[in-house]
Amino acid sequence: MDGLYKSELVPLRKCLEELLEFIQGLKVEEIPYFYRFIENMKYNLEICCLVQYEGWEQLEKILKRDWKAANHMLLGIPGFDIHADNPDKRDELNCRFLELVSNVEQYLKEGQG
Repeated sequence: MDGLYKSELVPLRKCLEELLEFIQGLKVEEIPYFYRFIENMKYNLEICCLVQYEGWEQLEKILKRDWKAANHMLLGIPGFDIHADNPDKRDELNCRFLELVSNVEQYLKEGQG
């Protein structure tokens, strides 16, 4: 399999956790729509690790499906706007957000798998 490897599951879960914690730390009025998909990805990874699931190809399809849903053009990651009073702070938060998204993306690139 050219896609997600078993050894990448723990680092991917850590990336998802960091992204979720960052979003929680923003203290937005309403949790973004895409948050649930990222949370589902994390939980699916945790469950598969706990039960020592061997269907990596199926798991990868599920993760990529949820990642695609999280990246919906209007309701997903691309449409997420971080608000901050200070423009420098907003830029810093946006940069960190993009970095965290990129960290997850490296494991779920289209064309892999």
